[in-house]
Amino acid sequence: MRVVYLTGDRIHIRPPLEADKECAIAWFNSLIPANEVRAAQSLENQVYPYWEATEFTFIIARVADDAVIGSVHLSIGDWRVVNVRFHMAPMLPDADELRADALRLIIPWLRDEFEFMAVRLALPDTQTATIAAAEKLDMVLSVRLREFVPVPGGRVDELIYEALNSRWEVPHA
Repeated sequence: MRVVYLTGDRIHIRPPLEADKECAIAWFNSLIPANEVRAAQSLENQVYPYWEATEFTFIIARVADDAVIGSVHLSIGDWRVVNVRFHMAPMLPDADELRADALRLIIPWLRDEFEFMAVRLALPDTQTATIAAAEKLDMVLSVRLREFVPVPGGRVDELIYEALNSRWEVPHA
């Protein structure tokens, strides 16, 4: 199942399927590795109908073989603002580039198609390919939280980028 407007050259973004519980480590964001039971509970907790939900998890899969390589979690807040967080499979050597590919698909979809006022992305400052993709999408660095993200051997800064929708701009009086 591929959504045309969420399909790129290397990856595509799709809703979760029941079979995704078998590869939970690739997409389920948890401090400890997730097993099939926890992943199945997460899938069951998806709210239906979608128009009543404020949180969504979508699966990121490779175009070549449909292998699940990560997820994107959307949290819709007040004032038509959506927060985006990615979780990529821990064993991927090219996770940053694949995350950047997913960002190039998800930001225009949320900002331009759904017309959210702002789309926020939080990520560690070590994800340079994703940061470059965010800046190319005209996302603006709005917050830097110093030494906020724990990583092996220490901490790194968390960056929060925002993609503002120009349709919501109001000229100054």
